[in-house]
Amino acid sequence: MKLVTPLEAIRAIPDGSTVIFPHGCVEPTTLYTAFQHEVERFHHLTIYSGLAFGDYPFLRTGLGTHFRYVTWQAAPRLRHLFQEKKVGFVPIRLSEIPHVVNQGGVIKPDVVVTQVSPPAQDGTVSLGISVSLSQDFIQNARLVIAEINRHMPVTAGDSRVPVDKIHLAVESSAPLGEYHTPPPSAPDRRIV
Repeated sequence: MKLVTPLEAIRAIPDGSTVIFPHGCVEPTTLYTAFQHEVERFHHLTIYSGLAFGDYPFLRTGLGTHFRYVTWQAAPRLRHLFQEKKVGFVPIRLSEIPHVVNQGGVIKPDVVVTQVSPPAQDGTVSLGISVSLSQDFIQNARLVIAEINRHMPVTAGDSRVPVDKIHLAVESSAPLGEYHTPPPSAPDRRIV
C-alpha cells in the first residue's frame, strides 16, 4: 500500500477504465472532491455504483462529457438524471452483482474505490460500517484505491482486507456518512 495525495490517487486511474465507487454510507468524500478537481482529464471513464446515502457529489461536473455513470440501484436523488437520460441502469438483483461484476463477468472492474479503517497491527484494514460487496470488488480489481478514514471503526465478520490488496491510499478525517430517515410523505402515511 502506497500512501499518496488524493489528487495522485485520482490521477492513477487510467482513462477508459471501469471504476466501482462504494455505495451506502461509506462515501470517500476526500477522493470524491479530488475526482471533481481532476474530472477533465477523463474522456471515456465509466463509473458503477449502487445506492449512495449522500448526494452523489461526484456527479456534479463532467457527467456525460468526461465520464458516464451506471447504477444497479435507482435512488430518488437520481430520478431527474434518469428522466434526462444522463445515467444508466443495470437491472440486477443485489445477490447477482458478484457474478456480473468480476473479471470473468459482463462488468470487469479495473479500479475499485473504497473507504477503510486505519491499518491494524496484523496488517489489515477494516471495511467498517459497510462491508457489502466490497470484498468481491477488491478481489477483482486491478487497482484498489482506499480512503483511510480515522473515524472508520474496525468491525467483525468478513470486514478485513490485507493492506497488500490496496495499491494506493489517502488519509482522511471526514465525518462518516449517516443515513437519516426522511419524514414520511402523504402516500407513506396512507400505507402505514
